[in-house]
Amino acid sequence: MSQFEDFAESLPITVAVYNIQSGEYHFVSKEMESLIGYKPEEIKAGGLKLVQSLIHPEDLEQMLAENEKAADYIQRNPELIKKHWADFKYRLKHKKGHWVSVHTRGRAYSLDDLGQVEKILNFTFDSSKANEVDFKDLGKIALHSFDFFAEKLVGDLVSHIHVLEFVIDEMVASSMSVDILSPEELRESFHGQSLILSEVSSKLSNLMKDLKN
Repeated sequence: MSQFEDFAESLPITVAVYNIQSGEYHFVSKEMESLIGYKPEEIKAGGLKLVQSLIHPEDLEQMLAENEKAADYIQRNPELIKKHWADFKYRLKHKKGHWVSVHTRGRAYSLDDLGQVEKILNFTFDSSKANEVDFKDLGKIALHSFDFFAEKLVGDLVSHIHVLEFVIDEMVASSMSVDILSPEELRESFHGQSLILSEVSSKLSNLMKDLKN
């Protein structure tokens, strides 16, 4: 299992990477089955065609339009590929037949040689159960993983900061009082500031210790 896959499987939300051009899913975390009843291998076998068939008919047109808009933005601003995230709220049909309201935060993961969006990275959870998610535990996982990646994959820091932003945003949405850096503080600390990596790493280590208590 790759470092990314190990990180993704540790999260209690669904993580997926797919090729928007071929419709092939390169990675689907095990949480997909908890979300809509389909095993990762079933999603991989059915590809994007299957997933789109599961989107509620009333949400599909808007979803496709919003995805196209997000892709177009990155194609016009490729330097923002690891900084620009888009949020989508829609319904997916569970394998058992009922509808699940979900929230997806995604971004372009890679571009092809022509500068067109190729792969997409998505984080998805059941929005109707947001208040049942233990975001403090999710924060622990994200921070532990971030600390590991900060040492091993310095060039991909921004991507993991946004994972933390996603976690923190949901903490706030759930009206949780957690002593943790805000998304704005994280962005300010890391945006183009490679020289302060050591200092921020120390802060994150302290945050992890606090979250363990």
